[in-house]
Amino acid sequence: MLTFSGLIALPVFAQAESQGHVASLPTQKPALKEVTLSVEQWKDLYFTAAMDGLNSVLAAFLAQGFSPDAHDDEHHETLLGLAAAGSHLETVNFLLDHGASDCVAGHKAGRDLSGVAFGGNVEILERLIKAGCSLNAQSHEDGTTLLMMAAGFGRGEFVRALLDMGANPFLRDKKGRTAYNYALDDNHPDVAALLQVAEGQSVVRKKD
Repeated sequence: MLTFSGLIALPVFAQAESQGHVASLPTQKPALKEVTLSVEQWKDLYFTAAMDGLNSVLAAFLAQGFSPDAHDDEHHETLLGLAAAGSHLETVNFLLDHGASDCVAGHKAGRDLSGVAFGGNVEILERLIKAGCSLNAQSHEDGTTLLMMAAGFGRGEFVRALLDMGANPFLRDKKGRTAYNYALDDNHPDVAALLQVAEGQSVVRKKD
């Protein structure tokens, strides 16, 4: 069990920030009773702050020694991935500025892919690529790529952006499926058609 004096006020900060009233945490901790939660309960609060884009709350956790690269192996979630899933560009920037490097490190590259693909935010994609994340990174678990996941979610414009940035439509997951198969299997014919055209164009470019 962990006990952090003052963090009992986090829900208050979270509510105020969501209403646009709080830019940063007070310099002094509020004089409130200590609250005791399990490590997992603190972790859940930490991840929820990333998912909701609450930078002030994340700052409080970071000040208590929590890692910006915290991850949940059971659900394959990271703070960056959750912030990306919610399209919280400012939170993605905040985490990167405070040392988050999960997808940059490479060995954990697959963890953030689902969140980025689900959010479908091109600005966040560009920010992560600029930070060093690989456009064609494959999950070590199943071999999926960002393009595959975006295709499965039916994110047509995001898929187009990925292709324009150089995403490889020919990569296969560990079951032999390409992004085209993901789009087709999840009933996104427009995205499947887009990928089919991209595959054809890539073949022509290779022949030239």
